[in-house]
Amino acid sequence: MPEPCSAPPETQCSSRAALEAAPPMPIPPQPPPADIDEAQRPPAGTVAGRWRTSEAAAGEPSGALFCLEAHGERAREDLPAEARQLFFCGDADAACLPSLRVGRHYQRGFWQRVIQPAFLASSGWAATLAVDHFEIRALRRSKPASSEPPVWHFRLRVVGPLGVALNYGSPCSSGDEEVELGPTTR
Repeated sequence: MPEPCSAPPETQCSSRAALEAAPPMPIPPQPPPADIDEAQRPPAGTVAGRWRTSEAAAGEPSGALFCLEAHGERAREDLPAEARQLFFCGDADAACLPSLRVGRHYQRGFWQRVIQPAFLASSGWAATLAVDHFEIRALRRSKPASSEPPVWHFRLRVVGPLGVALNYGSPCSSGDEEVELGPTTR
């Protein structure tokens, strides 16, 4: 196993591939701001995901395959868990999906909403989440044309210089092999 990373708790993610929520409600993807530069767009073949833009939004976005929830001492714990979730959405019938790319710039609106403002303004924020931090690939193990429910596997790869701690343990470092996050049926 790789050497432990020094990622603080606020970069630790808990994945919930089987979401417990009301029936899916469409949440439109957030369009990139007009003034966004190319450095703030996820690379080709990746997406930034979706998130709720208000506390009043309920349900999960249609096509949600998994979500990551921001939590820890620097997260705004006054927000409900649902407001701190970043969703990866895709067509469950597709054989191949883009990867979810997570970084400081790609989900700027999400981070501004869920991380304490004083921490975002500090130099600690840049030392916590890299501009280009990690990606998660969704791999379908069942055949798209079958009548069986899709079986998805998820793989994490650290792409930035900072590590990732999964569920308060299992450290992953930059340059490590992809880490299997586990199968789920959805």
